[in-house]
Amino acid sequence: FLEQVRENGEYLRWQLEKLLPVCPEIVSLRGRGLMLGLDLGIGAQPVIESCAENGLLVCKAGDQTLRLVPPLIVERPHIDEAVRILKLAFQTVRDSHVKKS
Repeated sequence: FLEQVRENGEYLRWQLEKLLPVCPEIVSLRGRGLMLGLDLGIGAQPVIESCAENGLLVCKAGDQTLRLVPPLIVERPHIDEAVRILKLAFQTVRDSHVKKS
């Protein structure tokens, strides 16, 4: 069980690292295992709201940090779906910001 948790934590980090070049809002990724944080160059609240609208619950750790703490029993398809929703949320927030400008 713990080996699966470790592998899923590595997989989640790897998937999130792939977002860095395509989501300029993400300043850095930090954390360990399945407990990860995305430090943002924007406020976290609009991203959290967009994620929730698409079925992903995330929380914040400060005004500009998304906290990701999936359950220990998370599986790779869930991770893939979560990362897809995160990417969509960043795009939605980016598009919303452009429309306001």
